[in-house]
Amino acid sequence: LPNPNASKAYSDRKEHLKVRKGDTLTSILLAAGVPKVEVLGAINSLRTVYNPRDLKIGNEINLVISHDNRLKELQLDPTAVRKISIHKDANSTFRVFDTKRLLTRHTVFAKGSIQSSLYKAAMNKNVPPAVLSELIRIYSWDVDFQREIQREDAFEVAYERFIDDEGQIARNGGILFSKLVLSGQPKALYRFKIRPGRTEYFDQNGRSAKRPLLRTPIDGARLSSRFGKRRHPVLGYTKFHRGV
Repeated sequence: LPNPNASKAYSDRKEHLKVRKGDTLTSILLAAGVPKVEVLGAINSLRTVYNPRDLKIGNEINLVISHDNRLKELQLDPTAVRKISIHKDANSTFRVFDTKRLLTRHTVFAKGSIQSSLYKAAMNKNVPPAVLSELIRIYSWDVDFQREIQREDAFEVAYERFIDDEGQIARNGGILFSKLVLSGQPKALYRFKIRPGRTEYFDQNGRSAKRPLLRTPIDGARLSSRFGKRRHPVLGYTKFHRGV
């Protein structure tokens, strides 16, 4: 005899959604067609382990919705190591499960020759943008990336990568070692743990990568004052301001 539940199982709808700017968990579920009473029940269950206001842009949400738009399952991964799921039991009560993923740490090495820009050379070797940004940051005290990068220069970088229990990349970690070869001169940096929770980078002679001044401007800087007349903060009279 045919299984009477087969047609119902095949009618379940699966939704794979990504949180966008302005989204809330309520708005996402309502937009998926879930009735308001179901939305409230799911969110109340979720609040026992997770604050829905902590939802971030880019978070992924997986839904299983029945043929009559009832929410059967919700899965949310708020971080790379955390998995939260809500399931409806036989009594139509939402049960929430909060689990941690086991991540395996790998070391990834990439090297390449710079023909037009460090960015293009790194992208050609599949270096993640976040790792490249960190590479530029740790060299920003010693290298002027706008003027010192030349054709045929080279880079090397070894960084951490964490793989989840499904074999997928969960996230990329910090840089362990890096080297820039600029005009034939190698500049290598090594990561060293100074104390728990704090690491810095040093060259082969043990000198810190940090300097009193940056040679490369960094994102996040702002102009505190523009050129022009302004009231002098000490002398009290108006004079022409010539600096930034």
